[in-house]
Amino acid sequence: MVYSGFSSFSFSSPDGLPGISTRVRNFFKDDKETINEEPECPGDILIEDTCIHDKPSGGCNICEEEKITDEEPTEIEEEYQEFHAEIDKQKKQVERAAEDKEKAQRRISEIYLQIKEIIQEEIEFAQSQIFQATNQSQADGIIKELTDKIKELKEILARNKLITDGVNADLANKSQKLNSLKAKLTAQTIKSETKEIQQLETEIAELSKSKKQLEEHSEYLTKELVEINTLLLEEANKKPLESNEAKAERIKQLELGLKQRTASQFKRFNQEVLNNDEEINKLLEE
Repeated sequence: MVYSGFSSFSFSSPDGLPGISTRVRNFFKDDKETINEEPECPGDILIEDTCIHDKPSGGCNICEEEKITDEEPTEIEEEYQEFHAEIDKQKKQVERAAEDKEKAQRRISEIYLQIKEIIQEEIEFAQSQIFQATNQSQADGIIKELTDKIKELKEILARNKLITDGVNADLANKSQKLNSLKAKLTAQTIKSETKEIQQLETEIAELSKSKKQLEEHSEYLTKELVEINTLLLEEANKKPLESNEAKAERIKQLELGLKQRTASQFKRFNQEVLNNDEEINKLLEE
């Protein structure tokens, strides 16, 4: 409230109020106790403009402390406040978009790792099939090699038997001849037959040595033949034999299937990435 037309006060009034007009005195008289309870403004002088506490404006401690003002914000202040509010809003949207983008990127990484793991599993499975087929092909090669070795050993044994039989026959003839010569020997003929006897004994010793070597070799070959036959049975029992053509075709189909599945998985992964990129762009646009 504003009062005007008063420039001085008198302190001689018996009621303790300033010496002003009766209308003003009566107004203050009713609120005397309330006014006295409030902090006094320095100077205690009413001027043309007063604050809301009926104290001289600019000198009221309460106004200074509370910074009370009756002025409305100017148009530029309103624009400034609206501008900062919009900036805060945009900042929050940018922060939210960045957070959403980060979440989407994490999701993409998770999807990528999942797809990569699936592809790796399928590759390993296909490779194991190829490995098994290749192993079977190698096993067939081993079986063929063992079979050829068995055939070769049997041929050697057969030749050894023929040689041994010949040696035995030769030994028998020479032994018979030696015994016959010894029976005919007398004191008169022993000197002339000694050379032939020594030659026969030498030949018999060599034949006996050859016979022993042949027998030892045949024994070794027979043992090796048994071992090879055992290996052959083990390899043959592992898996039914496939023809080389069928095996090559199966490996080819396995490798082709592996390439197709891998390409399909990567295509699906790329589509998933594109879908997530679209979601991110939508989030950023929002």
